Amino acid sequence: MSKTYVNAGRVLPAKLLEEVKHYCTGLVYVPVGDDFHKERAALIRRLADLGVSSQEIAQLSGVTRRRVNQILKGKKAGKRGKQVSIDTPEFPW
Repeated sequence: MSKTYVNAGRVLPAKLLEEVKHYCTGLVYVPVGDDFHKERAALIRRLADLGVSSQEIAQLSGVTRRRVNQILKGKKAGKRGKQVSIDTPEFPW
């Protein structure tokens, strides 16, 4: 995915820009919402189910082939990670 840099003076109202300047000057990262990542992962899974190669999926979705494979591997595992608690027998202390 290519990064898009935009001059804040062009996209933010003047009042908001002045408020931001009180806290920070220079580059500011504005994160995307969680839905963006969920939707992209769903797209990657659908394309893989259709038989599209991981290289093509990477180009279409704007991520690396490695990231595509990581997302697909998470699909096969069924979970992102195993929840553990210190109360489970796996932890004897």
